Amino acid sequence: MGNFMVDLSVSWEDYHRHIETLAVKIYQSQWQFNQIVCIAKGGLRVGDILSRLYDLPLAIVAAASYGGEDKRSREEIKIGQHLAMSNDKLGDRILLVDLSVSWEDYHRHIETLAVKIYQSQWQFNQIVCIAKGGLRVGDILSRLYDLPLAIVAAASYGGEDKRSREEIKIGQHLAMSNDKLGDRILLVDDLVDSGVSLQTVSRWLKDYASPIEELRTAVIWYKSCSQFQPDYHVEYLADNPWIRQPFERYETMSLDDLIN
Repeated sequence: MGNFMVDLSVSWEDYHRHIETLAVKIYQSQWQFNQIVCIAKGGLRVGDILSRLYDLPLAIVAAASYGGEDKRSREEIKIGQHLAMSNDKLGDRILLVDLSVSWEDYHRHIETLAVKIYQSQWQFNQIVCIAKGGLRVGDILSRLYDLPLAIVAAASYGGEDKRSREEIKIGQHLAMSNDKLGDRILLVDDLVDSGVSLQTVSRWLKDYASPIEELRTAVIWYKSCSQFQPDYHVEYLADNPWIRQPFERYETMSLDDLIN
């Protein structure tokens, strides 16, 4: 992998503007609620600001899904036994806050990632995306750069909620329309969590399609718990929150729900 590194963190100004935008969207929905609950640590700042804007009580639930000596290994989620709150009784109309991403923000992040890669002036001739999370990232970058896209299927989450990290499984072949894989590869995914997926797929690609002259990696979100450092990223997440991406709603929706 190349040694070039782009380190882009979200400024406090952008961070707070996102929270203010969230507050406006909630207000415009005209939904009436009497309690805000935030998930620590990722949702602490979101909950604090919304609580002040709406002048409503804030309760905090502690949850953790990372363990090990370095706190970078995804484990079964652990939730504290009690809520931290100053009011005597929890409200009955609750707004639960965490890091949630809209389609608009999602696509804007991909465009920002494309610009960062372009500004690095690195020349590559192939994009490989990891399905399913990296599909949209790879598709848009492939169109913007007018370069061939290859897709590798990999899965590392299981369980009923699809949030339990398991041993990564990689498909035997790449899906691609070009006859030969390029030798200067940009490998993309939506995020780097533990880092296992990007690291394992990077090694797999070098065995699958050697020789590869250079391989770099790009993601939207780079969590601090990751043992793998991507070459390009848009947001660095020091608190390692679970990211509620806009397509996640389809994972809990049936076709009957869609019809109705």
